[in-house]
Amino acid sequence: MNRFDYRLIRQMLLLASVVQNGSFSAAARALHMSQPPLISQVNELETRLRVKLLRRSSTGTTLTPEGRAILPAIEKLVSQAEALDYAARTIRKGTVGVLRIGAVYEVLIGILPGLLEESEEKYPEVSVFSEEIDSREAEYKLAQNELDIAFGRFERFRTPGLRLREIRRERPVVIFPKGDPLSGSESTRLADLKDREWIVTARDKCPEYADRVAGFFLGAGYSPRLKHEVDSIEREIAFVACRLGIGVIPEGCARNLPPSVGRIEVADPAAEFVLNAAWNEKSGNPSRDAFLSLMPWQGKVPQD
Repeated sequence: MNRFDYRLIRQMLLLASVVQNGSFSAAARALHMSQPPLISQVNELETRLRVKLLRRSSTGTTLTPEGRAILPAIEKLVSQAEALDYAARTIRKGTVGVLRIGAVYEVLIGILPGLLEESEEKYPEVSVFSEEIDSREAEYKLAQNELDIAFGRFERFRTPGLRLREIRRERPVVIFPKGDPLSGSESTRLADLKDREWIVTARDKCPEYADRVAGFFLGAGYSPRLKHEVDSIEREIAFVACRLGIGVIPEGCARNLPPSVGRIEVADPAAEFVLNAAWNEKSGNPSRDAFLSLMPWQGKVPQD
């Protein structure tokens, strides 16, 4: 039986560094190695795969079409290597389990720190690796067992075995730049803002979240005048701060707004956001189940 050549993994990681840094010379400096052996390893990788992955020029390197096709798999390998490196560096004496958690930004700075503190106190034998994800990534990473638990604003999955539970529901707030006519008001109806220009988070980053926002406007009887679509709630806040429009975000994301951004409650009674936790029931992990026992559940999200 043929044995896998593990040099292939190292060569793929070296290729990823060249792509990330834009040239062999920059990658060599980042990797603290000389340039000739780096070039030799990438050349050997291309020979093994029998395909050209990079185009070299005096201004740097770019991926060939074949290189672009294989890059997502290499990026996945890099992500797994980073997680393994973190787990190895942070593992403690007596560790019996490793837990991988992915969460959206507001969970990383809000809910998760307290849960991690409680987990370390009750389950000191479990080493936890946390990373930031967007809600769109959760289903794939859970299905591929790249994560044990995911936190985000997803509301349904198609993959069998993935389970969701609700952590909390939040009221929406409208955010606006300092000095906006909304300043000083306690609440507003979305129907009263139909003439305003809006900044929203794009649907490709979190379809369910974007659909909820669209539903708010539909309930108010109009489609919003979109000034910008951005890739995160944090960027939405930044665009509002730059006076490029107004936005609507979950209340929990508006607790630490910059001084240049104000907030006002949305009076529409049916408008609310949902924050969920998710995991793969087909993947048994006692450390995950112990962590889930700490969760402040508020209900279940039905599965189709």
